[in-house]
Amino acid sequence: MSYPIRVLMINERRLFAEAIDTLLKNQERFEFLHSTETPNGHLPICSAKSPDVVLIEANVKGMLTTNLVERIKEETPHVKVIIFGLEEQQDEILNFIEAGAIGFISKEKSFADLLSLIEAVYHGRTLSSSRVIASAFNRMAEMSREQSQWRDTQRVALTPREKEILHLVSNNLSNKEIAEHLAITLNTVKNHMHNILEKFDVRYRRELVRCASECGMLTQSK
Repeated sequence: MSYPIRVLMINERRLFAEAIDTLLKNQERFEFLHSTETPNGHLPICSAKSPDVVLIEANVKGMLTTNLVERIKEETPHVKVIIFGLEEQQDEILNFIEAGAIGFISKEKSFADLLSLIEAVYHGRTLSSSRVIASAFNRMAEMSREQSQWRDTQRVALTPREKEILHLVSNNLSNKEIAEHLAITLNTVKNHMHNILEKFDVRYRRELVRCASECGMLTQSK
């Protein structure tokens, strides 16, 4: 068991962040790296001490939090994301799940609950209410039906370069890693990714890989 678990927080309430920092300092199992308000949209994730878990306030001022979650998972797939301060509203929670978050904690929960959740997601477990779990399965069933209908009616035409990038995405490579692998610029990769997502009519990389797999496109040769 590897300790301490490195925790980074993204929120806009300094007092709350300092309180969490103080409490975590008394826990040998955790190390609070720092708190940030994501100035200019830049994420201080890639550093000498990369976090294991990122706590994100549900509504960070001036940012679409689901997009922030997706960016973190794209740039650092190993990082576990927890959303705090979120009410148990089905649509919001499922949007975060699709973006890549795997833990949720409401305002009413205790500090002990937060510690338990951080440890759970760090070790690959998820603590969620039965309501959230049921909602997630319902959404999965709905998406499965939608994708089945989509498969029967759509044919996605990709360029040879887009096919290459799709296969690399399916192998969990980030945009930066894809750019290095193909010896092209990061902006070029992002442009191709935008076009691929648009062609598949999906928002997230996980949806893209699932759709491409269901269409048999990931078993085709490049």
